[in-house]
Amino acid sequence: MIISDVHLLRTPKAGVEMLSSVFEGCDHLIVNGDLVEYNKNDLGDDARRVVEEMHNLAERTGTRLSLLAGNHDHDISSERAITFADRRIVVTHGDAFHTMIAPWARHAKLIREAWTDTRRSQNTNDDEETIENRFDATRQASIAEWRAEERTGVYTNWRTMLTRPRVIWRVLRYWRESPELARRFMTRFYPEATHAITGHSHRQSIDRRRVPTVINTGAFTFPGKPRCVVLDGDELQVVRLRRIGLTWVPDLRERPLLQETIEGASTESGRQGISQVI
Repeated sequence: MIISDVHLLRTPKAGVEMLSSVFEGCDHLIVNGDLVEYNKNDLGDDARRVVEEMHNLAERTGTRLSLLAGNHDHDISSERAITFADRRIVVTHGDAFHTMIAPWARHAKLIREAWTDTRRSQNTNDDEETIENRFDATRQASIAEWRAEERTGVYTNWRTMLTRPRVIWRVLRYWRESPELARRFMTRFYPEATHAITGHSHRQSIDRRRVPTVINTGAFTFPGKPRCVVLDGDELQVVRLRRIGLTWVPDLRERPLLQETIEGASTESGRQGISQVI
C-alpha cells in the first residue's frame, strides 16, 4: 500500500495512531515522501520520535515499512524512489520533477539557485545526468528552502499563500502541468514506466491521457482527500481513504477508482536515491 503527504506534526491532533488501520490493511506500507515536518529545527526531536513510533507500529502490526524522502523530510531516508514490475511502476514523491520543487513557495528563486548550483557542481551536462544527480539536487534545494524559512521566519503554508493571490495561480498552474512534468521525468530516468505514483502537490488525481498513467495519492492535510495505491499480485488499484474519528481507513470494499492488471505489479524491482543521508 502506498500513501504520501501525511505531514505529521503540522497539526496537533495528527499522530501515528491515525494510520493504524492503514498498517493493518497491508503487509508492506510505503510512505511516498513528506511523512513528517522533519525539516524544521524546532521539530527535530519530535520528528525523530514520530519516525520511531512508525517503526514501532509497523512491528506491532507485522507490516514492512518503507519511507521515501520528500521535500519536507529530505533526510528521513536516502531512498527516493521504489520501482515494481520491472520498473514499469515507479513510486517517487514528485519534488524532483521541477527545478523550483514548489513554484508556489515564497523562496522559490532560492530553491532554483540551490538546484542549479548543485547541478553545476556535479560536472555533468543534462545528457549525462543520472537519477542520483537529480535526487541530490532536489535534496539540496529542499535544504535551501528550509534554511531560508528558518532565517526569515516566513513559511509557505496555505494561510500565508492566501495573502499572495498570485501564488494561487501558480498552484493551479502546477496542478495542471504536474502530470506532464511527471512524464518528462519518467521519460528521462524510467523509460519503461507505464505508471507513475506520486504525491507532493496535495491534489489527488489519476491522469490517463498518455503513457505513463500518473497517479497522485493526495494529502492527509489540506485539502484532505487522500488515496492509497494497492499493489496485490498482478493488480494495481487506487482506493479512497476515509476518516473515521481520528483514524484513516482504506475503502477496500468499495469499487476502486482505478483497477488494472499489470504482470508482477507487487514485485519490487529496485530502489534509487542519494548515496547517503548527511
